[in-house]
Amino acid sequence: MSIIAGELLAHDPRTTIINAGKHAGKREIRGAIRYRPSALLEADHLALPIAHDSRVILYAEHGSDETLQEIANKMRADGFSDVRVYEGTLAAYEQAGGETQEASMEQVVPPSQPDEVQKLDRRL
Repeated sequence: MSIIAGELLAHDPRTTIINAGKHAGKREIRGAIRYRPSALLEADHLALPIAHDSRVILYAEHGSDETLQEIANKMRADGFSDVRVYEGTLAAYEQAGGETQEASMEQVVPPSQPDEVQKLDRRL
């Protein structure tokens, strides 16, 4: 399911917005969380710290692409019930009156298996 700028502006404050664009950019939608798209796609199972029954909106600075659709499908397959893709660009969102913030730090996709947690612990 996809949405446009007006719908994104009217989102419920409990909605999780994920910046999953290939390039981080200098700004992002206010309140967004940044994940590397390849990390979301490569994970065996997405054990993200997001309630499975809450709305999730995926977006990329330059607009929707096939990668965002793949991430949305993977999230749905992993039990996230309401995943939507914002079709517009960050510029269109700003032009519609949407608030932005300085780009946030990229989050690590949590491992879903205990042995992966140990590998991650050794990297840190």
